[in-house]
Amino acid sequence: KAGDVQKAMAYGPVVFEVSVDVGRVKRIDRQGHPLQKAWSLHGYDTAWVPPHCGMVPSGREEDCVFDPERVTVVRRVRG
Repeated sequence: KAGDVQKAMAYGPVVFEVSVDVGRVKRIDRQGHPLQKAWSLHGYDTAWVPPHCGMVPSGREEDCVFDPERVTVVRRVRG
């Protein structure tokens, strides 16, 4: 989606399309969440921060995948 590319470009000029096996996902939706910094230690593969929940200054949705082996580059989109 065009919005996704624009979001990614805020972090740099090179954008990749990736395929991700997210595995077990933990929703982290507020500052001070009990698993905010320990989700991977509790068996989760990915932390998902929903948009506009106060976790990131941009208000954007964020995902964090613990194991880089779960991420496969499909193609270079820009840059």
